[in-house]
Amino acid sequence: MMITTTSTPLDRRECWALLGTVEVGRLSYTFGAMPVIRAVPFEVEQTGIVVALPLAAVRPDTFRSTTIVGFEAGEWARGTHQGWTVHFVGKARAVASHDELTSWIDGEPTLYVRISAEVVAGVRVTQARGTPTLPSPRRTGR
Repeated sequence: MMITTTSTPLDRRECWALLGTVEVGRLSYTFGAMPVIRAVPFEVEQTGIVVALPLAAVRPDTFRSTTIVGFEAGEWARGTHQGWTVHFVGKARAVASHDELTSWIDGEPTLYVRISAEVVAGVRVTQARGTPTLPSPRRTGR
């Protein structure tokens, strides 16, 4: 069965509003000239976000100076082909601390990185009218 979808671009205001509804995104940066994509908890600020990285997962100097990164977050309804995604490219730099953001594991040394969003884009995906909804995938016992 073929599912037909419609995608609608999001304006900058919608992108920021949607980012405020989720807690985890994906941060993309380079490490030794190799790409890294890491799931990270984040908090939205006025013109960007702050992410928390486990200190053991990054070289200490990775974000000491300004680094160009990519970020993406979204939400998808399983089995319906509906959801949204927001992504941006920005400048990242380590910050001393961030009171409102917690790491994945309490007590784990954390590197907080502030990212200013330079280029922001997003899209909302919905099913086209008259398209049937797929059943949710079945889970098999193991």
